Amino acid sequence: MAFLKEKNPDIEFPEPAKAEEAPAMEGDMMAMEGEMMAEEMMEGGDEMEMMMEKEDLYKDDSEDYTGFANLPKLFLRCMTVHPYFGDLIKKCLIYYEFNFGDKALVPLPKIDLFKDPRELMNGKHTEDKEWAGVAALVGCALDAAEAADTEVWFSGYLGDEDLEQLKEIAEGENVLFPGWVAGWKTKEEAIKNIWENNGKNKVHKVVIHTNTKCASAVVCRLFA
Repeated sequence: MAFLKEKNPDIEFPEPAKAEEAPAMEGDMMAMEGEMMAEEMMEGGDEMEMMMEKEDLYKDDSEDYTGFANLPKLFLRCMTVHPYFGDLIKKCLIYYEFNFGDKALVPLPKIDLFKDPRELMNGKHTEDKEWAGVAALVGCALDAAEAADTEVWFSGYLGDEDLEQLKEIAEGENVLFPGWVAGWKTKEEAIKNIWENNGKNKVHKVVIHTNTKCASAVVCRLFA
């Protein structure tokens, strides 16, 4: 939010809700939990230090993101540097892709970035259409910016069923991913920058190598 405001002051954000004061007993328990968390953080200090020392891929970004003309580029940058924000936009895009018109294929929930993330996890979703506009701006801008075919590597995770379905596609056939995908300029970068996944579901690290029309943006990334 700070970067968006800095580069485009016309973007407005709602005022954050004021937190309610907890009862004294609950407050004491929260303090105890805080102390326990602090001890655990101290014990895992080495691991956290390693995470904090991770290379900043976008530190040399000198692109101009100011003004309305650069708004799609500004959103794309924030979605790339802050993947949580990017996931919210992509989720909104997928919702409309599967629920266009009167034929709802998959009833996915709508989202609201300004709600407490814990509410999203508890299924308390609200109707919020603003992110559809962000998805449309970024999608159209990338579509217009795509240049000649470029060698690109896309990397991430696939579940068992997704991986099997991908293997069944004949070599040379087109694969359509919803919205846009962010790739890398080398195989080494693609492998190096697959994040560690600590989820419960079994997943496989996958790198997809192809030649397709791409737009180069956000310092070191390729987008299709």
